[in-house]
Parts: sequence; C-alpha cells; structure tokens
Amino acid sequence: MKTSRYSIFPLRGMDHRWRPPDVGARRIRDMRYDRRDGWKDAGGFSPIMPKVAIPEKMTAAPTSVTHLSPFHHFGEIESLHWFSQHGGRRQWLIWEAEWLSEGMTFFYFNGSNAGTFGAGFTEIRDATGSRLPWYGAGTSAYYGRRQHPGPRPRTQSMAWNGYLYLVNGADPPLVFDGTKAERAGFDIHPSAPSGQSTDHGRSMIGSVGLGTSALNLPNDGEGNASPLRSFGYRYRVSFVNERGQESPLSAPSGVIIGKNPSSKSSDEFPSTGSSSDPSDGWNGNIRKGKKFIHVTIPQGGETVVARRIYRTKNVLDAYGAANVTGAAEHFYFLKEVRDNLSTSWEDGVPDGYLGGLVDELDFGPWPQRANMIAAFKNTVFLAGTSNSDISYSAPLMPEVFPVDNIISCGQDGSGEITGMYTTKNALVVFKRGAIYLVKGDPSSGFFAQPLTKDTGCIGPDAIAEIPGEGLAFLGDNGVYLLKGALENTGTITGIVPLSMPIDDEMQRVNMSAAVQSVAMTYRRDREWWLCVPIDGSEKNNFVFVFHYDVGSWSYRENYPIGCGITTNDHRGHLMFGSNLSGDDEYHRGGCQVYHTGAPHKGITYPSIGSAKQIDIEPMYETADLNFGSTFTAVAPKYFMVNCIGYGNNDIEVKYAINRSITDVRTTAKSSDQQNPEERYDVYGTVTWGSGTWAEHRPIALRFDVSTTDQPAVRELRVTIESAGRRIQVMGMDIGIVSSAAIQRIPINEVLLGKRG
Repeated sequence: MKTSRYSIFPLRGMDHRWRPPDVGARRIRDMRYDRRDGWKDAGGFSPIMPKVAIPEKMTAAPTSVTHLSPFHHFGEIESLHWFSQHGGRRQWLIWEAEWLSEGMTFFYFNGSNAGTFGAGFTEIRDATGSRLPWYGAGTSAYYGRRQHPGPRPRTQSMAWNGYLYLVNGADPPLVFDGTKAERAGFDIHPSAPSGQSTDHGRSMIGSVGLGTSALNLPNDGEGNASPLRSFGYRYRVSFVNERGQESPLSAPSGVIIGKNPSSKSSDEFPSTGSSSDPSDGWNGNIRKGKKFIHVTIPQGGETVVARRIYRTKNVLDAYGAANVTGAAEHFYFLKEVRDNLSTSWEDGVPDGYLGGLVDELDFGPWPQRANMIAAFKNTVFLAGTSNSDISYSAPLMPEVFPVDNIISCGQDGSGEITGMYTTKNALVVFKRGAIYLVKGDPSSGFFAQPLTKDTGCIGPDAIAEIPGEGLAFLGDNGVYLLKGALENTGTITGIVPLSMPIDDEMQRVNMSAAVQSVAMTYRRDREWWLCVPIDGSEKNNFVFVFHYDVGSWSYRENYPIGCGITTNDHRGHLMFGSNLSGDDEYHRGGCQVYHTGAPHKGITYPSIGSAKQIDIEPMYETADLNFGSTFTAVAPKYFMVNCIGYGNNDIEVKYAINRSITDVRTTAKSSDQQNPEERYDVYGTVTWGSGTWAEHRPIALRFDVSTTDQPAVRELRVTIESAGRRIQVMGMDIGIVSSAAIQRIPINEVLLGKRG
C-alpha cells in the first residue's frame, strides 16, 4: 500500500488548545529556539564564582577555609541587584542574604576584581568600615535587615547617576555608591536653631552687620537708640548629605532681637584708643559698628556633611514692633556651613545680601514604608506607603519628596499597588486588579490615568519588557502583554493575553505564593522568562519561557529562582539568587548564572566523586496530530526526524496514539539517512591532526514504527529526546498509510437498535 509523507515543519512552541496547529507542541522542556529555525538544547547554571577559599567570619583578617561552593555559609538569597558606573566600566552585583546566622545584610561582587575572597565578594559596610546598623521597632540598634517568612515581595532597587537605591518597606532605605552604603534621604526634621544678639557692635564696615549704625541716625533726644537701629530675625536649618540632598527645614526659631547702641550708652566707649582717631571706630563720640547674632545650629547624623541656614529679613518695623504677618514667615538662603562639627555661627549679613526665598513645601522626608521604587523623567517615584498613593521627588533630587507631590491611583476596590515599571513615555503603575499610566513632567506636574480595571499584576518582580512587543506581566489569570506606544500616536494601547496557548500549565501556578514570581528578559537567546511556584510549592521552582522571535512557549524545571536580574551591558548575563541555602547538596544555592556551557543545573565538583547533579533534559513533544479528520484512521510506518548531527550523541523517539497517557513504544530504533562513506570523526575519539572536522550539518534519522497491535490510530503524538544533552531538531516527516474511513452511524439508527 502506498505510503504518504506528512511533513511537520517548521516546529513551533507549546499550544494546549483542543485543535492546535500541526507545527505546535504539547511540551517543550529544556530547549531554546535557534534563529535558524530549529529547537536546540538549553543551557544550565553554575555559581557566579568558582570554588574559592572563603572565611569562617567576616573580619578584617579572616581565617580561610576551603569549601566546595563560595556560597557555603549563605542562606537563601533574599534579593539580587545590578548597576554600573562610569559608562559601564565598573559593574556591581549586589545581593542580600544571611551570612553565618549573623543577620540579613548586603554583599557585593565586583567582576573586574574577581579571584580571591577579598576581591571576589565583600560585605557592604558604612563609611567607617562598620557593619550597617539598622533599627527595629525599639530604640536599640541591631545588625541585619528584616527577612519576612513565606512568600513576599523582595527588596526593590533603582540605579540613579552612579548610585543604587534599595527599599523593602521595613528597613530604612539604602543607597550604595560602590564603596560604602548609607541611609537614603532623611526621615526627621532638624531641631530648631536658637541665638542671641552680641553685646557690642563690632563691624567697622557699613555694609556688614545687622540693624542700622547709630552714626547715621539721630537718637530720640533722651539718649535712647532710634527704633530703626533695632532688629529682629528668625532662623531655620536643614541638613545636607554628601549627594547634595537636603532634608526638610527645621521649625523656625523664635524672634532674636538686637539693638545697636546710641551715642550716650555707657558701654560705647572703648577701653583704649582715642575718640578723635577715626580708625578706632569712632566719629566724635558715636560708634559706627553694627551688631551680630550668635546662631546656635544643630548637628546632624552620620550621613550629614553640611547644614544650610535660612533667615528672614528684619521682622521689626520702623517703630520697633514685630511684623508677624509677612516678613516673619519668609525665609531666605543665608549660609551653608560645610561641616557637621560646628555648633554656632555669627550672622552679620544685611538683608540686601540674602539669597533666594525658600518654600518649605519644596522639601519633605523620604516616605515611610515605601517598598517599590522607579525613575521617570528625572524624578523618583515611591509606592507602598498606602493602597493607592504614589509619592514623587523633586526633579533631579531623588531623596527630596515635597509633601504635596502625591498622585492617587484610584480609590476603588482594585487592590493595592503591586508594581511600577518605566517604559516608553509613561510610568506604568500596576494594582492587583487595575493598571494606571502616570503621565506629565516635573514642570507641569504628573497625573495618573486609568488604562484598565479588568486585570492587574501579581507582584513587583513579575514584570519585564519584551523587545519590540511590549510590557509582559503576570496577572491573576495568566500572562498579559501591554502593547502600544502609551501615547496618542494612532497606535492602539491595549492588553493582550499572552499565555492562552499554555493555559493548562498556567493552572498549575500556586497563586497564593505567586507574589514572589520573577520575570526577566534574556536578550542573548531572545527569551522572556517567568519563574513561578507550581503544584503547591511556596518557592519558585518552574520557568515558563516565551521565545519572542516566534511567539512560542516552552518550560524548564528545577530552577530555584528567588530573585533575578539581566545585566544591561553588551553581554546580557542572566543571573539569579537561589531560594535554596548555600549548603544545598546539588550546589544550587547562592548566586547563579545561566549559560549554555553549563553541563548541569548546578555544578558538580570532580573531587567529590559521586556528587549529585540535576541534568539538562531536552525534550520536544509534538501536538496530537489528527491527519486531517477525526474520523480517518491511519497506520504510521516511520518517522524521519530532521536534526543536527552532534557526532555520537543519539536521539530517541517515543510515540503515543489517540491522546493516550502511555507510550506505544519506549524507544524506536533509529538509523542515519546519510552517505555512509562520508562520516566525520567524533570529538574525543581521535587524536589531533588525524581526523577530518567539519561544521554541524542537518541529517535525517529514520525511526521505523508499528501500531498493528493498537486500536485504530486517529491521532498521533511523537516525543523526541536526546540520549545525552546535545540535541537540535528542525522538523519531522511522518510516513503513514491511510486505512478505510471509519463509518459514522446515524444517531437515529443507534436509538432504534437500542429499542429492539
């Protein structure tokens, strides 16, 4: 009987619809899409650093002990961050973890200095070299950051002008400059300054000093100073850190009143000198000098490097009465004291020499409990302080948050804010059941407009952009894509369901723990990763991979991704922090990097012999092929797999019929369909110079099969696996023999037969 050839090419990704296209797949495991239109084995992962000697204690001169993994003493990696300085010339990997049960803290890895412990990874400390002190609910300091048990959003970060800002909503915000870390912004107001007028006029220069010189004004005839020689001022102070960020202003001081002397005051005459000598400050019997105010200013904390003093103009009127309605409330820049040691300063600056008017509403503390951070149009946005409000900073001042800079993203039942992401010309704000777009600019103000109230995002790390497509995120009902220009450009902005072809697999996600899901874009292989907890797990253990060149899905198992990043440099590394401890027997703890050269999921050290390992297991399983009609039976005779030859690496084929959960044959025997006279040597089996080497090339492998002992074959599913790790499949031809069509009995005849 004549055999027909049924071609399946090109192969595409997973599709769980009842009647998927023939080129679709039921399952694709541990494989990546090759841009030459084939599927090949995916990579594995290994620690970011090789086996090193690491210290037992984090001290200045640690005692080194050799361990199998550089992360032997680490617990679960709480968060992972990356940023660069100097145009990418210095790159930093920051992770947060518990070290030797001494509390959660931050460590950094400088790849340009890797090699030894001291240059490999180091605990982040403050400017004095001390461990970072953080404060709990009480007044006593403790070392270490909070670690919440169970599924939770991880510490969020933002790179800004060579600094890395980190927030988690529980501990004080942190800023890291590549050398040290300190608190970001300010959380308190400075205490109010105080002061008093000096006893004597001291200035010999008419333009220096406060009030009006008695030389130029007559007294009242009774020997008293003219009211115009009286003065009164109020002061305010702010703190400044080393990044030029300014704290909120202190409360104003009381009015400090001084009075320049008249000609008949007994304390005007100098103890030495002559009243006839103009150089001693006298003109006749009237002293020319003006008075000063001795201002006492508060000292700041460890992050303060300067204090700024603001002052009113003279608050006394021409009659010496206090003007409390105008001048007493307007403060002007007076002086920056560029240290944190001085406690006093003498003020003799006349009103005409003051700086610009300051508005206390232009300043504000860092919002408390903020656990999400993003930058948009030279402005920093913080969320998490309430269900629906977002605070934003002054432009170009990432640590100054004016009290009125608040945007409300709806007061409805769509839940709290779950994430923020800057893309195109908008800041996208996600809630659990809604999406808002923040538009505007610092000069005209920002505002939020609703995009949809039909869907939202699960968590802040479950968001990543797909190049050329849009912003992908995990919602309650699957993965969605935010498409469009997010502007009125004629391009429609909308939400598109992305995970509909794999809805069966998405139902396995443990949504109660999905708040910690992690999304990343791996540009080297043109993939979008989503790591989620499945089958009741409380930790992420499964990766959905969207291959955006062909719009197809695959998956990978045994990836303990608690947090992850992709570097923004030309290398585009994908790194993740493991949600397992550093003592994991498969060496999957600590910070890992994904790469195609890794032989396993984790690393195996030859020195320990029978080390455990988790293999990379590539597998491509086709959809259930129906060959045109549900009521047509066929007899498959062979599979011709079009693949890439990798030497002596064998390919195995299994098949099942009629959507059965069991296979007809465990393995079908293959034979190469290539010229037996043209075989190339295999790496590792010949000596150099004695063999013939060539590039990889497509070959055809024939697998003869039989279903004679099975029911009529209406649907056929083929599974292709590798006996080793290396595999690349481009398509398949199936040889079938069509048998007689199955007779369809009319329903009325069936009913008549049953009635007898």
